[in-house]
Amino acid sequence: MKQIGIIRKTDKLGRIVIPKEIRDFFDIDICEPVEILATENGVLIRKANYKLEKIQQ
Repeated sequence: MKQIGIIRKTDKLGRIVIPKEIRDFFDIDICEPVEILATENGVLIRKANYKLEKIQQ
């Protein structure tokens, strides 16, 4: 896999934008849930492997 390295700053609320090139490469759509994991090597962001469903009561 080709490595893509892009530096981004966090905003005042601590948010970052995932660059379009990376979203396109990993097929991440607008409003699609992503999972954020803390690892010993840093932060891992990946597509969530589940679908959110409404719980019926």
